[in-house]
Amino acid sequence: MRRDWRAVLAACMLLSASLAAVPAGAVHDTDRQFTVDLAENGTATVTFERRYNLSVAAERDRFRTLANNTTALEQRRAAFGAQLRAEAANGSQRTAREMRIENVTVASREVNGTGVVEYRARWVALAGIYGAQVVVNEPFSTSFDPNATLVVRGPDGYVREQVSPPPAIARANVAFWGADTDLDGFSARFVDPDATTAGGDDDGDGDGESTPPPEPSGVGRVVGAAGFALVPALLVLLGARRRDLLEDPGSGADGDGASRAGAESERGDGASGGDGSGDDADSERGG
Repeated sequence: MRRDWRAVLAACMLLSASLAAVPAGAVHDTDRQFTVDLAENGTATVTFERRYNLSVAAERDRFRTLANNTTALEQRRAAFGAQLRAEAANGSQRTAREMRIENVTVASREVNGTGVVEYRARWVALAGIYGAQVVVNEPFSTSFDPNATLVVRGPDGYVREQVSPPPAIARANVAFWGADTDLDGFSARFVDPDATTAGGDDDGDGDGESTPPPEPSGVGRVVGAAGFALVPALLVLLGARRRDLLEDPGSGADGDGASRAGAESERGDGASGGDGSGDDADSERGG
């Protein structure tokens, strides 16, 4: 009996040590991931994945009910687009770039015992270009918390130069932040190692160097609220604080709860096969 007690105590001590070793903001095996794939021109493909464990009956039922409900998927696609447009509006106000969202889609699939619902969009001008540097900060820095593991990947051939806050995982061209990471002051910078210099003369002063964006302050969550006049009313009400907009896009079939964009997004983004808000025309112009 005493030996059993000692074994239990030893196991508890090992468990406590392992938990203590996990840093805040660490990447865990979560069911939500928001990925930003950057291009050299500052445009990004953004993807939000919601995963379901198909070996668990309740999750399997929720996933398959949603995957087979085209109306629910379309409502979620519309809500996701509205959410991103609100953040693009905020990002545009905080930078010199005119951000916009194009080509919003949703798809479902089953892979190796996991059900995946994937929301995807093209985010024009998400990152700034400074010579050979591609830098993304807004709107993550002041307002946008995807409430998921955040993955930011630099353009092909670029290398990670500077990221803040410190990521849980950092590789040559990609960084990962856990869902519980505080993203205030967020910045991720990637540089083309084959360029002659990391800069250019983007600031126009003739000194041959570009001026990277200053580290953002946290006041943008209030300052940016004025730019939300054309987005759904409920999103405007959320503009004064950091918004966990991607907790589970849309409402309905799988019982995960209503989107905070809710029914407003249907009026602002459309609920038919198209994406509304001029996406089709924009995508032709953007290639």
